[in-house]
Amino acid sequence: MRIHLTPFTKSSISKNYLKWVNDKKITKYTSLNKKISKDELKNYVIDCKNNQKINLFKIFYMKKHVGNLRISKLFKSNATIGILIGEKKYHNKGIGFISIKKATSISKKIGYENIYIFLNKKNISSLKIFLKNGYKIQKKIPQKIKLKKSDYLLRKRLL
Repeated sequence: MRIHLTPFTKSSISKNYLKWVNDKKITKYTSLNKKISKDELKNYVIDCKNNQKINLFKIFYMKKHVGNLRISKLFKSNATIGILIGEKKYHNKGIGFISIKKATSISKKIGYENIYIFLNKKNISSLKIFLKNGYKIQKKIPQKIKLKKSDYLLRKRLL
């Protein structure tokens, strides 16, 4: 499968990306809860690029930008991954699974020891993708993590 993660550039804001983040069906399990303007989206990408604790990627499938992925430092040597496959016709094609696998590998190279995933309990398809990638649902929640009652916390130890 030809899937690539490519770092964002300032010029990466496309009409499709803006459409994805403003589509409630695509973002229903994310923290996005209001309409976002093109300028706000540009500022978000710039802020991510300027933040040493965040790695923001475009997900390409067959040379087409189909989604985004973010690796963010949480605390110490722990990080989290967020993913959004924006192109609906590419849902359930294995793109999310391989993108998570690649992001986990990148996270290990960066030097993170653990990846924590905050996941809405209703987001069954994402839960399956992370479990298939070796992430485990955590019963014991680290003190530094604030978890919503509607979320699972998953973890994968990288070392």
